[in-house]
Amino acid sequence: QNFIIVLFLGATYFLLRELVQIISLWSLGSVSSWFFDPYNWLDVLVIVLIYYFSILIATGFAEDEKSNFSIPDSSLRSFAATTHFILWLAVISYMRTIMVDFAIFYGGLIYVIKRLGAFLLALVVLLLMFAQIFYFLAFESDRCKGSKIENPNYDESDDKYAHCTPVRSI
Repeated sequence: QNFIIVLFLGATYFLLRELVQIISLWSLGSVSSWFFDPYNWLDVLVIVLIYYFSILIATGFAEDEKSNFSIPDSSLRSFAATTHFILWLAVISYMRTIMVDFAIFYGGLIYVIKRLGAFLLALVVLLLMFAQIFYFLAFESDRCKGSKIENPNYDESDDKYAHCTPVRSI
């Protein structure tokens, strides 16, 4: 149970650090700059997530299956994975502020991704276009005649042709 105390202390430290930052910007008259910086919102999100999981662990809501407030394992795993991703984004943000070489690499990576945005959007549109065309051409073919509506004994595991359903054709 000592790690829960460490989590609460760490989250409280980061919360106090953000509050000091807001108060210092407020005294300078530029508190609006804090609200428009996405990295500050990332910090707040990390603090909220740490508190949330600390409370879940401390109260046992994640483990108590008899409670009305228990969380299903699949939901908890999904939320934990998302939180893990957000925490790694915070680590990258922190590394960007303390290492000049990493900040240059990060800036270059963001620049390249922004330049590739139009290309990636066009690529997705073309992929969806050809998937839809292929679906419309193959939908009424003899291979796609077997379906649950026409044949109640139809087994999806026997379906070797992914283009026969709209979702699987993409």
